[in-house]
Amino acid sequence: MPEKKFKIPTAEGEKSILIDNTALFRFEEIHNQPAIQVLLSGGMGARAINHFVWAGLQHEDESIHIDDVLKMVRLKDHKQIGNTIMKALEAAFEMEKKL
Repeated sequence: MPEKKFKIPTAEGEKSILIDNTALFRFEEIHNQPAIQVLLSGGMGARAINHFVWAGLQHEDESIHIDDVLKMVRLKDHKQIGNTIMKALEAAFEMEKKL
């Protein structure tokens, strides 16, 4: 089963994030908190949202910097992006259970 990409709105138009093993590792490395802990908490702050977007965009551009993400992610889209990230995390962990 292929990994699923999820669309998020940005200042540059729609982008596709991919939450896979690499993205989870990179998120946890920069965020210093397990992704599953964020998922189970049921809510995300700006820091987690931006870190997940950064990690989720790595599949398209490994040179993307967190400062690039801060310029493209708009505050007005945080709720929608947060909900999309939660769906992507649920899908990623569900896929792992099936393997």
